[in-house]
Amino acid sequence: MRKLIVQEYISVDGFAADREKTTSFFDGTRMHIGKEVDEYMVDFIKTIDSILLGRKTYEMFLDFWPNVDPIQEPVAPGLNSTDKFIFSNTLETVSWGDWDSATLVNENYVDFINGLKAKPGKNIVVWGSLSLTKSLFEAKLVDELHLMVCPVAIGKGYHFLSEQEELLKLKLISNNTFPSSVVNSIYQVLH
Repeated sequence: MRKLIVQEYISVDGFAADREKTTSFFDGTRMHIGKEVDEYMVDFIKTIDSILLGRKTYEMFLDFWPNVDPIQEPVAPGLNSTDKFIFSNTLETVSWGDWDSATLVNENYVDFINGLKAKPGKNIVVWGSLSLTKSLFEAKLVDELHLMVCPVAIGKGYHFLSEQEELLKLKLISNNTFPSSVVNSIYQVLH
């Protein structure tokens, strides 16, 4: 069965978005996490064939990724060509620029994801999408958690876990530090 992976960039104090609900603490606005992460992400994208996005993250990604220069962003070709499933009850249609790789999902997410996981293929990833991510953890659908911890504390912001999540048990699979001091910790989620 395919694994559902939540991959989040977070601050050292555990926030996936800042007070303004932006990701400027890791996207180059406030700090530079380095192109060294790009090589890792290019290889990571080769291990997946489906990306799950909530509406807000989809809209943020749509403003950038479909038309970005692949020389500037080596992750773009893999990301753009990978199937994306957009979870929203308010959107009526979705697109991905000139790429035919976005599908709107407005049905029961648990049934849809269980069906997706049961199909043959590579792993599935969720990026950002804090509301969706919280729901996936609550439904116990997440198999792995990949945390890219940026060397910055922001004091206040938004977490990727629900306040209702009492205890999330994890087992460390691997840990790697990039030259920019970004730490990539990969955990198995124990259900």
